[in-house]
Formats: sequence, C-alpha cells, structure tokens
Amino acid sequence: MNRSIAIDRGVGGLPSVADWTTMLSMADALVQSGMLPKHITTPQACVAVIQRGRELGIPPMYALSNIVYIQGKPTANSELMLALIYRDHGDGAVIFSHSDSTQCIVGYKRRNWDKHMIHTFTIEEAKTAGLLSSQTWQKYPSAMLRARAISAVARMAFPDSIGGMYTPEELGVAVEMDREGGIVISGDVVPVAPAGNNVIRPAVEVVDTETGEILDAEPTPLEMQLYEDRQRIISEANDCIAFGHRAKLNLLHREAKNLGLRDVPEVDAAIEAATERIRALTPAQQSVLA
Repeated sequence: MNRSIAIDRGVGGLPSVADWTTMLSMADALVQSGMLPKHITTPQACVAVIQRGRELGIPPMYALSNIVYIQGKPTANSELMLALIYRDHGDGAVIFSHSDSTQCIVGYKRRNWDKHMIHTFTIEEAKTAGLLSSQTWQKYPSAMLRARAISAVARMAFPDSIGGMYTPEELGVAVEMDREGGIVISGDVVPVAPAGNNVIRPAVEVVDTETGEILDAEPTPLEMQLYEDRQRIISEANDCIAFGHRAKLNLLHREAKNLGLRDVPEVDAAIEAATERIRALTPAQQSVLA
C-alpha cells in the first residue's frame, strides 16, 4: 500500500484569530466523536497536535494520527519523517541501498549537496543498545532497522524538515507493526521502564494497614528525574552511534558519571557502543563529521 501523504510547506508563526477559532471548534468536535487516538482526550491536546502539524505542513487528520506528544515532546513515526524529507529535498534525498534483518544502509543527500553520504545501522548496534528485548524488534528486525536508520538520518541531515522530532520508540514508548506494515504505538503513551534490576523503584514501601500487603508508592520527583535523565542519555548516545559525534560523546561520559548513571547497564552499553563506533571511523569520515 502507498503510505505517502500530500504535505505542503509549513505555516510559521501564530494562527490568525479565525484559524484559531476554527481549530478549537474542530478539536472539540473531533474529541467528542471518539474517533481520535485514545491518548488525545481533550480539545487542548488535539489543538496542540494540529498546530504542530500546521507548522510542518501536515494535514490535521494525518497529524492527529501520526504525531504523538510524549512528556511534552512531539514525536513522529519514521514514515512521516521520510515523507517530509522527500517533500523538501526530492525523491533522491534518501536511498536504501540495502535493507534486511541484519542491517540497513541508507544514502542521504540534501538538495545542495554534490553527493550522497552513507549511514548504516546494524542489528549488532541494536543489540548493544538494548533494543532486541522488544517483541517488535524480534518479529520485524528489518522494518525496525529501517525505521532507526531513517530517524537517525533525518535528525543528522534534515532537522529542518522534521522539526527536531524523535520517533516514539526512541523516547521509550513501545511500538508494534500494524496490518499495513507501518510502525505504530502499542498500548499507552508512557515510557517503558528499562528491564532488569535498575528499574526505578519507590524510595519508601507503603503498607496496607488492613491487609499488611506491601504496595508500590508513586515515584518521587527525584526518581522520575533520574529516569528521564537515563532515557535521555541513552537516546543521545544512540545519536552518537549514528552521527559519530565525538565531542558530544565526551560530554555524555561526564554527565552520566556526574549523575551516577555509568553503573546502569543500559546507559553503560549505549555509551560503550557509541565509543566503539567512533573509534572505528576512518580519518576521512572523522573529518566529514567534525
């Protein structure tokens, strides 16, 4: 199935009074219809997505189906990112020279570049980054490698086209494959806690005074901040794998150490993978990425 969309150039600035009134009225009707994704529960949330789509030139209904706010950050699936890139830089902007269950090799080129650059994302890098525990990765490795390669290239070379968005999976939300072969969010729009012994736990156990049962308390603000820092550092380390950012990796080393996160397996694995990736770069590649 052709999953391309008709997208125009975005509209910058604030909407006019007439546009804003129309957006509010439309959002109220859409929320009451019950036909929106289940995480959009208020007209205000609906308008936020519509406005984000408007800025990027994405039709309202397509934006509502494909843009998701996670912890206040807008995300988009890799298909939407690719459509925005093709719109801005032509059909030859991203070329898939190889894509299977072991690696995805992508050539990418902005309009004013003389030649394509190459980016590769492999199943070994996915394993090192702790991605293969996901059922979706186990069932559809080729599609997931392709999605990761697209999002990495999009942020590296086309940040103006995607407006700085990540994919939901990169911010810790579980995804799955739909019937049409697209990658969609599965379950609730909440970050997935890392597996193992380092899952954030309440600082104090709460005991039910009637039954004696030990209950989980809500995470404290400090625990939530540490969790967000951990997820962010893992995501940025994955960026370093994709982009070869040596200076950024050095900063992540120091930040993770200062936060006491270097002994967290997921963080350590992501940083070490980025370190090995940068060490493997040739001098020519290093000069391009400098």
